[in-house]
Amino acid sequence: MIWDSVHQFVPTLIQGDAIGDYTLWVREKLLEKNIQSEIFVGVENNETQNITHSFGEMEGLTHPSKNTLLLYHVAQASTCAQFILDRTEPLALIFHNFTPPEQLINWDGALADDLMRAERELKQLAERAQIAICDSSYNASALNKLGLINTSVVPLPIRINKPVSVVKPSNDPTILFVGRIAPNKAFQDIIAAAALLRTKIPNVKVRFVGDTSFTSYYSYLTKLVTQLALEDAVTFTGRVTETQLAKEYLSAQVFCCLSDHEGFGVPILEAMKLGLPVIAYNAAAVPETLGSAGLLIDNKSPTMVATAIERVMTDQNLSKAMIAAGEQRAAIFSENHIASKIFSAINSMSDYEN
Repeated sequence: MIWDSVHQFVPTLIQGDAIGDYTLWVREKLLEKNIQSEIFVGVENNETQNITHSFGEMEGLTHPSKNTLLLYHVAQASTCAQFILDRTEPLALIFHNFTPPEQLINWDGALADDLMRAERELKQLAERAQIAICDSSYNASALNKLGLINTSVVPLPIRINKPVSVVKPSNDPTILFVGRIAPNKAFQDIIAAAALLRTKIPNVKVRFVGDTSFTSYYSYLTKLVTQLALEDAVTFTGRVTETQLAKEYLSAQVFCCLSDHEGFGVPILEAMKLGLPVIAYNAAAVPETLGSAGLLIDNKSPTMVATAIERVMTDQNLSKAMIAAGEQRAAIFSENHIASKIFSAINSMSDYEN
């Protein structure tokens, strides 16, 4: 089927967020093929409200056609869900997985409750949808358990590029992690490892790049940094521009991800694309994202993590081999290849009559 219109729905649209940037990229690819496409949200964001619409505006902004497909990005509970359940157009889910509520409940009980509601919504959406597009087999397996067997695994595209200007690595050996400051990202495990690593590499630095999603968790992390006397070693940058993000990758020596839950792992691939060796904890979709291109660890005790980082930082042959493998791995996730797979997935749907 060739769709006349493909409209995307997302709980909210945040630029710089993996889901937000992916939503914008999908719309860009749809428009390139002259397919009408709007983005509808449950909650408007001040920074993106000029390019989105409230879901209730759909009737006035779109042209009725039986060749209209709805794409719903499932990431959290949303008022969009019930609206979509009541529509008659064919539906494809783009499932990004949920952070397990038990990993967040001690930090934000309301959000944990919201995620449990999202899980209930997902069961209804899985019954309503014709297909689902998942960015990992790990995510697809979650939908298969709900009975939605018609799933396609289409990873997210890796769009980051090297800056035009030359970026020199930091004079200090630097560990980088990129991600929202949220409990499932396990920042504290990197901090604990850094404290131990300082006994071997005194001038080691840690840079955390990403927004603060949980103020209570961020407060805990800053107190931990103080308790371990790492104020001169650990930096939280907050959100940065795309250019600055690329410079962060190029300035570091090791990328370390110790997350307890990732539905995919865009920063892992960004790091590899820009020539940074990756050490990651074996959890959720991380091993699938990393492949054999990085160092996957099953134990993230401070001793294990510090030993792994020290080895990569001091063994140049190992580091070069990991960089080469990572660049080769990241090349698989090119924009053209991913766009082709998305269109193949949505065009595989059977004709649907309103």
